[in-house]
Amino acid sequence: MQMTFDYNQDLKVKNPPTKQEKQKLNKSISLFTQPVLSFGENEEENGEYGPWIITNKCDRDMLRLADCHYSRARKSIGSSQFTRPGKNLVLRTEIGDAGWVSWYSKKRDDHFKDVIECTFFRNESRYLSSDLVKWAVYASVQRWGIPSEGFITFVKDDAIQSTNPGSNYIHAGFKKVGRTKVRNLTILQLLPNQIEESLHDIRLIHQLFSVRQLIHVALTDGELEEAINIYRLAKTIEAGLREQKSDIARRKLHKWDSFVPNEEPMDFLHHMFTDNWIPEEMLCLFEDENNSEEW
Repeated sequence: MQMTFDYNQDLKVKNPPTKQEKQKLNKSISLFTQPVLSFGENEEENGEYGPWIITNKCDRDMLRLADCHYSRARKSIGSSQFTRPGKNLVLRTEIGDAGWVSWYSKKRDDHFKDVIECTFFRNESRYLSSDLVKWAVYASVQRWGIPSEGFITFVKDDAIQSTNPGSNYIHAGFKKVGRTKVRNLTILQLLPNQIEESLHDIRLIHQLFSVRQLIHVALTDGELEEAINIYRLAKTIEAGLREQKSDIARRKLHKWDSFVPNEEPMDFLHHMFTDNWIPEEMLCLFEDENNSEEW
């Protein structure tokens, strides 16, 4: 099993995995009930993009959330759809308690020409709303790339029970850039250069999730030493993530709030061998690694 990760991977459109590939991966992962790598309190690996799973515009759970949203026109409540015509990316959490829609169209009735708009976002889940926004931005960029004007959304201040309307977007890097003339909605925008900066973090996190899946596959095949080697790769990626977090903190930028990689080598081994017996050769691998670091 050989693995390569491109830290400067192209963010343009990528071909999604086929149905057969998804079934093969899910079959491998379903053999394990205990995660091998721990990613903090919020286990956000359940979806295709962090907590998010791609769905369609007729998703019943999303229709329910849309009908509860303040932006939903009364005459549209109960309708079988809730998206605009054109290119839409509809995201949901695994149990359907949060939803998001990104809309990308060059035919707009405002001054924006090349921008992705969040037309719907509702969160009734345990996830931080700002983290959901960041993962949704990542998913949208994977689908369409980064448009020249970035991302926008519109917020109706008096319809939100918050002293700081739009704070979930602001914590994700969006900034207030004005108001609409007709409905006096607050315009929030995430510029392209800010997207690039944020996505370096989320890309590393996504790679860590992929590494965990590879560990599951290695364990399924009985390749214990390979699982250890993949774990070492995970620690390298984790070190890059911690460095990025430190840099963000130094510059007082918006961080990824809920992701805390915290798996230590012995915890990893105990997850691999749940009967509290760890083969001596596995312990030796880590001991050799520690000795080489000290040397």
